Amino acid sequence: MSDVFLNIDEQPKDSVSMISERLEDRSFKGQFSDFTKEYFELLDYDEYSRILELGGGTGVIGRNFIEYTNFKGKYVVSDLSKELLNFGEKKAKELELDNHLEFKQIDAMSEIIHDQGSYDAIIMHTLVSHVPNPALVIENAKKLLKRNGKIIIFDADYETLLMASGNKELDEIVNTAIKKGCVAQPKVMRLIPKIANSLKLKLIKYKSNLLFEAGSAEFFYGMGKTLSTAVVKSNQLEKKIADKWVKEMEKAMSENTFFGMCPYITYIYEI
Repeated sequence: MSDVFLNIDEQPKDSVSMISERLEDRSFKGQFSDFTKEYFELLDYDEYSRILELGGGTGVIGRNFIEYTNFKGKYVVSDLSKELLNFGEKKAKELELDNHLEFKQIDAMSEIIHDQGSYDAIIMHTLVSHVPNPALVIENAKKLLKRNGKIIIFDADYETLLMASGNKELDEIVNTAIKKGCVAQPKVMRLIPKIANSLKLKLIKYKSNLLFEAGSAEFFYGMGKTLSTAVVKSNQLEKKIADKWVKEMEKAMSENTFFGMCPYITYIYEI
């Protein structure tokens, strides 16, 4: 199976729209938004710094960062997807944040890296779990940093992701399909310390958060519905199975029996 987030522009148009909306919705409310704000507070930065987010998609994290911290510098959002970048650029203009937000198409997995030594901080927000070679991406991030620059890696241990409707057979099928079809590296956050050590990066801060919902579900309902649909559209799961699972999830929510959990981890390194 292939990670749908790695080749978003090759997905059907309605899938791109659905993924864009999911990236936006999950980042503005609830526990996930709180986790993001927590790592913003861990950053040691000047308000006029130059920050690059690799794999920044629609720029929602950049928008949140600017508004939450009153940032006055330049936050550059990069991604492989032109579709997501165009969406983000339009959104930034609508919100009059385009003076501080810039959008660039950058391949974080490229062997050739431009703008080396140009940034005070590099943010990788749910990126390393989607790339085939996380070590190369982190090495490239190091090249892009100024002296004493920071690398922020925020992602989940998706190997332990569980969305449980109570139908064990369907839960197993769909959770497995989502992990294989939407997450190239489900265990990568367990490997980051070793990768960073090999690149001579200094760990200065780390934090863990458990995203957990029981009974009812908001985050996991949106995640489950969106990602199961995405793997269906990429021909990695049968539609009738996904539809039945979503109905089972809705039934569990109505009966107050849903269970969902996923651990998120933040690492902050310095060169």
